[in-house]
Amino acid sequence: MEGLSYIIYHTSMRICTLGYYEQEGARFSVIRSGLENAGHTIVECHTQQPGFIRKWTDLLRQYRQKGKQCDVLFVPFHGHYIVPLAWALTCLSRKKIIFDVFFSLYDTDVVDRKIVKRWSVRALRSKCIDWLSCKLANIILIDTQHHKEYFVEQYNVPPEKLLVIPIGCKTDCFTPKQIEEADVFTVLFHGSFIPLQGIEVIIHAAKKLENEDIQFALIGKGQTYKEM
Repeated sequence: MEGLSYIIYHTSMRICTLGYYEQEGARFSVIRSGLENAGHTIVECHTQQPGFIRKWTDLLRQYRQKGKQCDVLFVPFHGHYIVPLAWALTCLSRKKIIFDVFFSLYDTDVVDRKIVKRWSVRALRSKCIDWLSCKLANIILIDTQHHKEYFVEQYNVPPEKLLVIPIGCKTDCFTPKQIEEADVFTVLFHGSFIPLQGIEVIIHAAKKLENEDIQFALIGKGQTYKEM
């Protein structure tokens, strides 16, 4: 694909981020360090303003100050509602837009978490912004092959437009360490108690192994915490 080849085979590009993403979050930190290690320069246009009108206004101001000379725009997740702004900023210059979609808004809220009714206005809005953000972006980053197949099937996104980037970790926080062998083998989960992460599967596994020298430690909060 032309857009993907442009990113892979061009070095020392100036990449402008655009959005309200978690700057110290693992997903953005790993992708940013990967791009910097590949020789690219990252310029951040990041906002913490409330409301989308204020977010767009702040990002537009920052882009005019420091982002206009960039070669590529990168919209990290959660950036579904920011991609249209990125498209508007690049439609004349024809700069490429990379979008880390990471997950579907519709699938997360309607199918997985079931916090939005399937035929509601909010569900329709989520489905539309899923489709539009992927339509406007030149390159879409996703975390698993299954998620890639979902976007191809549900939104007719060309498969060559989607690049699978597995979730990594911040190597400045997590490094290999030699530890002494413990009397009890511990299985650790550290994440969110949401349906997607399958805490109930871990609990069923713990039940099956309750007579073994294995203990399970679950760290986190979330939607299904009380139930689990």
